[in-house]
Amino acid sequence: MHSDVVISSRVRLARNFADLPFPGAMSSALGEESQLRAANALKLAPESRDYTLLRMRDLPDLPRRLLEEKQLISRALFSAGESAALLLRHDERAAIMINEDDHLRIHAHQQGSALSELLQTALAIDSAIGESVQYAYDAGLGYLTSNPANVGTGLRASALLHLPSLMHAGVVGTLTRDASRAGLALQPLGGRDGAPQGDLFLLQNQVSLGRSEEELLASVNLMIAELIDRERSARELLLLSTDAKLEDRLFRSLGILRYARRLTEAEWLRRWSDVRLGVQAGFFRVALGTLDALLTDMRPAHLEQAAEKELSPTERDEQRALLVREALND
Repeated sequence: MHSDVVISSRVRLARNFADLPFPGAMSSALGEESQLRAANALKLAPESRDYTLLRMRDLPDLPRRLLEEKQLISRALFSAGESAALLLRHDERAAIMINEDDHLRIHAHQQGSALSELLQTALAIDSAIGESVQYAYDAGLGYLTSNPANVGTGLRASALLHLPSLMHAGVVGTLTRDASRAGLALQPLGGRDGAPQGDLFLLQNQVSLGRSEEELLASVNLMIAELIDRERSARELLLLSTDAKLEDRLFRSLGILRYARRLTEAEWLRRWSDVRLGVQAGFFRVALGTLDALLTDMRPAHLEQAAEKELSPTERDEQRALLVREALND
């Protein structure tokens, strides 16, 4: 839904056990207790067979990097201590991080705009675990978390957005301020210089205290709807006034992706954004789903998995170009 603008959606719930200190203050023994408690609680749920427990200490480097690139684990969990683990659903659309900043971080994700459905998925997992454990909860504040910004519902709802036309119009700064006034953050998915790579932005709520899950989700969905409308309007104006320079840039980007022998990650994302805009303009016949799937497939660990060996930076660029050529020349 709205896949021309919304690449993917994600919902995350932060939860902690009432009788254990936060993971940052736990001993190894208590960390193991937290891990086992989460796994045993999920076993009582109807869908327990759909999950596999992955202990970070048992995973080699490449599988952990793959999980991180798929956003199934965070960088914090990647490098966490002995008791860090992941309960992963077999379809990889839902997972529970154990002993990251909080004892449990339940998250669900999906392509396109689907926050309402994802919230129901996360709440169902939350309820299943909560049947047999006691969460850290305060009647006045809500769920207690290691980060004060997550106290309350513990909810973080986010969407990954492609906004090339708004970037071209130079109005993203205004929209970022509008989002902030609504208690949301609109942040570029940037490189080292902070510039948005691939014209990609992450929208998410900043706090979870004092509002229900439904109210928080409504505010995020409202801003998503506004950004969709603004991007589509800006795209229409951009394409109505398209000159030879812009059209040449879009076609050059497609040609580079189809024939280049080396692609750095930065160039790949820049060309990817151009081609995606060209598809929406009707210039190219490439499925948006194909382009969007490549976002993850072109990350370093996924490139090494495809090559079945470790790659140097130059070899990664060559492997990226090879796989993009194969995907876009089928």
